[in-house]
Amino acid sequence: MSCVVKNANDLRKLNYGDIPKIILPIADINVNQQQIECSQILRLLPKKRLTAVTNFNNEEVIIKMFFSPLKARIAFLRECNVYQKLEKFSILTPKVLLYGKIGTIFNAVYFFILQKLNCDFNEQNCDYALNVVSVLANMHKSNIYANDPHLGNFIKTKNGVYIIDASNIFFKKNRTLLMKVGIKNLVKFIAYINPYDRQYANMMRDSYMLHANNNGNKNYFKFFNAYYGKFCNYLKNKKVKKIFRSSTNMVAKNFYNRKFIYQRKYDNNEFKNLLNNIDGFIAAGEILKSGRTTTVAKINFDNNIFVVKRYNNRNFFHCLKKIFKRSRAATCWTNAHTLLFFNIKTPNPIAIIEKKFFYLKYKSYYLTEFILAPTLDVFLKTEIDYNIKLATAKKAIKILFRLKELHIKHGDMKANNFLIYNNDIYLIDLDSMRAQKKFFYNLSNRFVKDKARLLKNWQDDIDTQNLFVSIHDPIENPQ
Repeated sequence: MSCVVKNANDLRKLNYGDIPKIILPIADINVNQQQIECSQILRLLPKKRLTAVTNFNNEEVIIKMFFSPLKARIAFLRECNVYQKLEKFSILTPKVLLYGKIGTIFNAVYFFILQKLNCDFNEQNCDYALNVVSVLANMHKSNIYANDPHLGNFIKTKNGVYIIDASNIFFKKNRTLLMKVGIKNLVKFIAYINPYDRQYANMMRDSYMLHANNNGNKNYFKFFNAYYGKFCNYLKNKKVKKIFRSSTNMVAKNFYNRKFIYQRKYDNNEFKNLLNNIDGFIAAGEILKSGRTTTVAKINFDNNIFVVKRYNNRNFFHCLKKIFKRSRAATCWTNAHTLLFFNIKTPNPIAIIEKKFFYLKYKSYYLTEFILAPTLDVFLKTEIDYNIKLATAKKAIKILFRLKELHIKHGDMKANNFLIYNNDIYLIDLDSMRAQKKFFYNLSNRFVKDKARLLKNWQDDIDTQNLFVSIHDPIENPQ
């Protein structure tokens, strides 16, 4: 939503999804342009800070504005100091084109206008991450560390790797950067990219040791392995909490009779109409499954095809029993984002709806994208090359062992809960999926039960069953 911003108070009223047109007296600091219209919001911390793409003097730039009534000046001066220090250490940062202050005292707005850099490399490329690891190692040798070192705070161009967010850069004074601080910094960076992938983590760790000249230090390996698991768990829990509140990517609205959570890119009146009249769309759509407790339908909306799963509570006492528990739709929402966090494919979760009477939830809906793809059992029955069948079976078993590594039970490993799409396997039907503590996961023998349920799909097809039995654990043990 477009809005006009004329002072600090207007900036503090900005919400996620707003596209501000900023009209500030920049002419006071000897610049002809008085109006800045943001074309893209990169990050918004409500009532504190805005980072956006804008056009300034006929050039696309980044503007960073601080408008907290008490801390704006402190944050601004700190970033000025960071940019100066990084320049002394020959660490690449975007060029500061203009900076200054507008307004007075509690209505002051402090800002930077920075050079906009264009990435010349694919961020998913492993070499890109390895280059950032070498920058982190060099920073640590200079007693500098990034408090939030995710890949989005770095950008690689033909000139090298740039640090684009100075707000999370810190310096250690008069002493060598502690080993634990450096390793924690490295673990954060790795976990943000690919959590719980030990093979990937060990590769990044070895590259860091090489650049940090600590390749033979056993304490590094010991502390790295201990902290890596802890931080991955922290990230997972943080992710789960974030998907239930409004953020840069999510919209959450809670009323006395219903609750909506959906992706922000669908935040428009047409999609809100879909959420408010979901039962009408289900009735008009194609019913895929109809039961006493669940109804699954395929619906068409605005050139998109969605799958809606509706969960019905049986009676009033059943609603009362579930009053302190998450709805089944919320459980699927959590499980889908958990799988995506661990790089396990599942249909994109779009929204959840909970209909309630104050705290009594009597209906819930889980909305995902529709994937037109054959299920695993149908795919393996087709006349295709044996090597393709073997490769597909390996991918299914890899998912099973990946869930074992994460101590997650699926609970319903039927072959029709695996979809084969674009040479990838998508896991669906997440109602029964649960993450467990390692002790209870092993005690209940969940992995053996999930694997047995998967093999049961082909109890009358010995050749296909043997295809799965012959595959061993594809996940390498961590060092």
